[in-house]
Amino acid sequence: MASLFFAVPFFRDSRQLKETLESVIAQTRSDFSVLVLDDSIDAGEADQALATVASFNDPRIQYQRNSKNLGIGSNWNQAIEIAIERNEEFLVILHADDRLMPRYLERVLEEFSSCPRLESVFVKARIINHAGMPVFSFPDWIKDWIR
Repeated sequence: MASLFFAVPFFRDSRQLKETLESVIAQTRSDFSVLVLDDSIDAGEADQALATVASFNDPRIQYQRNSKNLGIGSNWNQAIEIAIERNEEFLVILHADDRLMPRYLERVLEEFSSCPRLESVFVKARIINHAGMPVFSFPDWIKDWIR
C-alpha cells in the first residue's frame, strides 16, 4: 500500500504550523509521514516550531532544523532531495500555512493508483484568511483557469 510523505518547509508562525499538522492528522487515511523543515531565522521561533511538533507526540511527524537559513526556494529543493534520499514514493510539499481537507491524502493516492504512469497531481485549493473565511487569490485563480 502506498504512503505519502509530507515535507513542510517552515519559516514562521507556529500557530499556523499547528493547524497545518492538525489537518494532516485528521486525514481519513493514516499512512503518511511528515517532516517539518525549519528554516526560521529566530531561535525563539525555532523553539516554538520544535515544541509544536513535539506536542503531537506522533512518530509520523518529525522535525529538522536547518543549520543555516536556506530561503524558501532552497528549503523546497531540500524537501525534494530528502524525499529522493528516503526513497519516498509520493511527496507533497505542504506549506506551513495550508490546511488539508480530510480526504486529501485518500484522493491524491486514488489519482496515482488510477494511472500508474502519473508523475504529478495538481489539486484545487480554497484560499482562506486567518479566520477561515474564503478569500480571492489571483495566483490560485490562474491555477483554476489552467486546470
